[in-house]
Amino acid sequence: MRVIVIGSGIGGASCAYHLVRRGVETIVVDAGDAGAATPAGAGIVSPWTSRHVGAGFDLAARAGAYYRTLVPALAEDGEADVSFEIVGGLVASDDDTYLSAVSDRLSQRARQWPELGEVRRLDAAQARELFPPLADGLG
Repeated sequence: MRVIVIGSGIGGASCAYHLVRRGVETIVVDAGDAGAATPAGAGIVSPWTSRHVGAGFDLAARAGAYYRTLVPALAEDGEADVSFEIVGGLVASDDDTYLSAVSDRLSQRARQWPELGEVRRLDAAQARELFPPLADGLG
């Protein structure tokens, strides 16, 4: 069997990888547009703060959770340096109502998706300690 995968983003790259692992002859075709996110992000999937719900979020959350399975599989296939590290995330705003809503949404999601990690509400000084370039007043 031969398969053509259209797009080398995280979805296309993942499909191609799994097809090749199963012994399927696979060709990836991509537009190669300058400024596309994939070359810069290298497949980063971080769905946790998304406002979306339903099937789209569920798919993205499963993809984010899958990293912990994918990294050892890549190592088995000889890809030693995947530069994967769990470092956390930061949502910043000067709008307290918005931050409360995000904090609530993340806390609810963390119950279903432990891969999300710990959810903490930080004040502006604590946030800047974690990310010094953060503008004054953002928490």
